[in-house]
Amino acid sequence: MERRLAAILAADVVEYSRLMGEDETRTLAALRALRSELFEPLTNAHGGSIIKRMGDGWIVEYPSVSEAVRSAVKVQQGLKDHDLIRLRIGIHIGEVTFQDDDIYGDGINVAARLEELAGPGQIMISDTAHHSLDNKSVADFHGGKSHQLKNISRAVAVWRWPGYEGPDAASRKSKPAGSGQPDKKPVIAVLPFANMSSDPEQEFFADGITEDIITVLSRFRNFSVIARNSTFTYKGQAVDIKQIAQELGASYVIEGSVRCAGERLRITVQLIDAEIDDHVWAERYDRTLEDIFDVQDEITERVALAIGPEIQAADLTQAQRKDTDDLSIWESFARIAWHYMRMTDEDLAAAENLLQALLQEDPKNAPAFAWLSSIQAIQFIYGWTRPRNESLSMAYENAREAVALDGNNEQCQTALGIAYMFRKRHEDAQARFRAALQLNPNFVEAISSLGMSSVFTHDFDIAEASINKALELSPKSPFNQFARVHLGFMHFFKKDYEKAREVAEECLVENPNFPTGYRLIATAEGQLGNLDAAANAYRKFDELVPNATISDTLATVMFVHQDDMDRYAEGLRRAGMPD
Repeated sequence: MERRLAAILAADVVEYSRLMGEDETRTLAALRALRSELFEPLTNAHGGSIIKRMGDGWIVEYPSVSEAVRSAVKVQQGLKDHDLIRLRIGIHIGEVTFQDDDIYGDGINVAARLEELAGPGQIMISDTAHHSLDNKSVADFHGGKSHQLKNISRAVAVWRWPGYEGPDAASRKSKPAGSGQPDKKPVIAVLPFANMSSDPEQEFFADGITEDIITVLSRFRNFSVIARNSTFTYKGQAVDIKQIAQELGASYVIEGSVRCAGERLRITVQLIDAEIDDHVWAERYDRTLEDIFDVQDEITERVALAIGPEIQAADLTQAQRKDTDDLSIWESFARIAWHYMRMTDEDLAAAENLLQALLQEDPKNAPAFAWLSSIQAIQFIYGWTRPRNESLSMAYENAREAVALDGNNEQCQTALGIAYMFRKRHEDAQARFRAALQLNPNFVEAISSLGMSSVFTHDFDIAEASINKALELSPKSPFNQFARVHLGFMHFFKKDYEKAREVAEECLVENPNFPTGYRLIATAEGQLGNLDAAANAYRKFDELVPNATISDTLATVMFVHQDDMDRYAEGLRRAGMPD
């Protein structure tokens, strides 16, 4: 056995298995070119010795950490514009052991774990390696926080060279409506704050603080915020920050907790760089309940300044605009939102009762009218609480009142747009959705609603871009089935019935009890002449929505073009739905 201290570099290709599965020939050719034209020539130029080659990676020994880092940086710079290959690299200096044509030891293990921690195009180095660098190289690395690496007994301080995100990163970023260009803004996910109080009734309080922070942060234009419907799916779960960030496409994650005892309030909050699971900042606030709005402003300001240093004072002022300064009213909205998120007949009725009580105390509360309109629009869709035409009329009148009271509130503008949309006044609806997006470019309800309305007006480019952006901002929302099924409507209107059926089937994977998915499959199969499949889909729809008729459908679906309506009705008729 031979033991010695060595600078070790570990590198591998990001998502190698996926690339091979998609195009094996192209991937192997790119990997051969990488080896012969970039990686191995640079390794030799900096005195490195390749001691192990894997199918998609290398273990390399260098005479010094400085040479290993210089070589790694040049490799990553050389791959900056590559259209396929991205590497992650880890570097450590430690003892290694050579035996039987293989290599073992701390230097290898830590370097390999650092490489696993790195994101695409990044370089991670240990604190030991960082101490060995000259001042110029040190300035290129950030971090220094301790990490518990897998199967490494001691904590290791980690430093990061930020790297290049590459083509895969662009696909994870949200795209602005009507644009095919990737949005390079950071993406934030605010996880539900934990209720640390002994009283479970305070659960709504923690949820309300979380939602308020999401709402305020979403008003900034220099970053995107994942919608509440997605982040709240993680409520009560053990948190793996990197996994959640990958699932949501987030670059930063905010998590925190709330403890309320009498009039005393304690809020803890931390902002985490999700790529390396590294804290950007953390804070604890001990205040009284009367200070809750000041605390929320402080949190949002700290987040904005931490990830968006170019933010303008005017943007900050607008983002900190609060809909109410009254704690009791704020608590009512927190309870209303809690019921709304549960999305049952009983919960929506409870939320409606809370809103009616709130409006008796404060009859000029614009957000309350907007909430009421949104709830009644959902009751219109499902036929809950009262006849559909009554719910639609109430939703329209309450949305008009909301905008009359506060036309500078994105929720009010969106509520009126939805009411117009269900009344098939799409031009008016889209004007309201665009007005809402001028006020808050990340307001996902306005983005998705603009997309859905645009499907029916045959503005398909806007429809597709808007719905895809909404899905990216809210990737785990239970409402995504509504946005996605409208892409199926789009394909149906284009007479691509097979694609319409395929999209509807994707919706049913998310929710096997989604009536609109079965109805779209039924009419698409009917148009394709697959009458047995059409009848089977219609039977499943009828189990969920008994006694529905074609005339019911045509009254509630937002058709504009007669041909769309006729073909949709004919497909349902072939599936067996009565007129």
